Amino acid sequence: MKNLKKIAQTCGVIAVTCLMLFGASLLTRPKTVDHEVAAVKAFHEMPDFSLDVIGYGSSHMWQGLKGQQLKENYGIEAYNFADAWQRLNTTTLFVEDSLITQKPKVAIIDTHKICELLRNCDMNGEIYYTRFLKDTASKKRYLQDCFNGSLERKLSYIFPFISFHQNWAEVDEKTFTQSPDSLAAKFVELRGFRKKVKPQAIDLHYDPDAEQLEFPAESISELDYIMQLFADAGTKVIFVTLPYEGDFAYRDAITEYAALHDAEYLNLFEYIDEIGLDGNTDFVDEGHLNDSGATKVTDFLGEYLKENYLEVL
Repeated sequence: MKNLKKIAQTCGVIAVTCLMLFGASLLTRPKTVDHEVAAVKAFHEMPDFSLDVIGYGSSHMWQGLKGQQLKENYGIEAYNFADAWQRLNTTTLFVEDSLITQKPKVAIIDTHKICELLRNCDMNGEIYYTRFLKDTASKKRYLQDCFNGSLERKLSYIFPFISFHQNWAEVDEKTFTQSPDSLAAKFVELRGFRKKVKPQAIDLHYDPDAEQLEFPAESISELDYIMQLFADAGTKVIFVTLPYEGDFAYRDAITEYAALHDAEYLNLFEYIDEIGLDGNTDFVDEGHLNDSGATKVTDFLGEYLKENYLEVL
C-alpha cells in the first residue's frame, strides 16, 4: 500500500513538473514566430489530398504567392507552404511533411535560399517552427546537423524556454491573446499566404550580366533528394525566383539544374514589365513583395499554370 502511495506521489510530481515545463515554454515562446507556426498548423487543417499546387521556400515565396487567389480566380486548389528564412534543408522537411497528406500536381519552389543549408546553430526561429512538422528520418538528420551533439540545444527544442528564457520580460497581453492556434484560421483562409500591405520604395532592376556562382555540392545533393520525392509523387516542379532589390547569383546554375531534371525555371526578374511590378508600390521592403505585388505575381503564375499545366491541373 505504501509503495502504491509512493508511486502515485512520484507520478504526481512528474505530471506537475511536465505541466510547469510546458507552461514555461508556452509563456516564453518566441512570439515573433507565432505567424510562422500558425502557417504550418493551418496547412495541417487542409483536407487530405485536396491540393493541386503547393508553394515552398523562404519568406520571398511566403509573401509572394496567394493561394486563395489561385483558387478563386483560376480554380486551382493551392497552398503557400513557405515560411520565414527557410534554407534548403528546411524546405526538405516541408516537402516531406506535405507529401504525407497531399499529392500536388505542381510544386513551385522559391530559389532565394536554394544554395544554403542550416547547420550547427543555436535554437532560432527557423528551427523552432520545425517542431510542428511531422517527424521523418530527414527531420532527425536535420536536427542532428543543427544541434551538432549539443545537449542544451536538444533540450531547447523540446522545452524552448531554455533558449528563450529571456522572454519572461516580454510576457504581456499578446502572450495570451495571440497564439499560433488563434492565428491559424487566417492562414487557412489565405491558403498560407503572409499578407503585408504597407509599401516601401525599392530600386527594382534586372542585370542580365550579374555575376553567377556555382551551386555548392551539398546543395545539389539536397536538391536531388527533393526532386526524387516529387518524382515519386508524380509532381511537376517549377523553380521560381521572385524579384527583389538585388541580383540572383544562381540564375545560370538553377537553369542548368532544372533542364537536367525535367523541371522548369521561371526567373521573374525577366518578366517584371509583363507582371507590372512597380518598385515604388509593390514591395514591403527591399526583399519582399507586399499584397499588391503578390497579387500581380499570383495572376502571372495563375495564367502560366493554366496555359502550361492544364493537362495536369
